[in-house]
Amino acid sequence: MHGRDKVTRLLTAGRGGPDHPVWRYRRVNGDDAAVLFDGDAPFAVLVLDLTPEGDRVRGIYVVANPDKLAHLPAAGDA
Repeated sequence: MHGRDKVTRLLTAGRGGPDHPVWRYRRVNGDDAAVLFDGDAPFAVLVLDLTPEGDRVRGIYVVANPDKLAHLPAAGDA
């Protein structure tokens, strides 16, 4: 997916309501990250790759492999 508007729509879709996943901000592997939780379990990790100036996003990396998320604490533990 490319383009600021498309990415913004993706990240803001489904916000609100009790049945929707919740975003929490955490440090993951030394990087600032947004962790998406489904209940207390981590569902995905999102990390932004910023320009050297820090004013634009060059890339967004998402990890959703359950094996790679197993080391993350539950939503209420961090």
